[in-house]
Amino acid sequence: MNFNINFIDSVCVVELMGDILGENVSEEILAQVSPMIGQGTNNVVLELSQVRYLNSSALGLMITIFTKVKNKGGVAVLVNPSPQVNKILELTKLDGVFQTYSNLDSAIKSLA
Repeated sequence: MNFNINFIDSVCVVELMGDILGENVSEEILAQVSPMIGQGTNNVVLELSQVRYLNSSALGLMITIFTKVKNKGGVAVLVNPSPQVNKILELTKLDGVFQTYSNLDSAIKSLA
């Protein structure tokens, strides 16, 4: 599992790649994203087009980011989740929690 963190305007874009299976990976991502929330950005985009599978640790990561951002008055959204990830979001009812966009541009525009 790999990830990149970039900024577009004042939006933190976390691009996730591969399978998100381990708690260690989730902790590493959270350790890098958490300090940014409230320190120049309150909005986070999780780009999921290259994620094939995620487990409960990854779901916990997504919920934690969503909660931290919301507590700072921001929004966390998902971009282009794969069909497998969409199925997991539907099964866990998290598809009703996260706003999902088909591309990064529309997600960024929604947060501007």
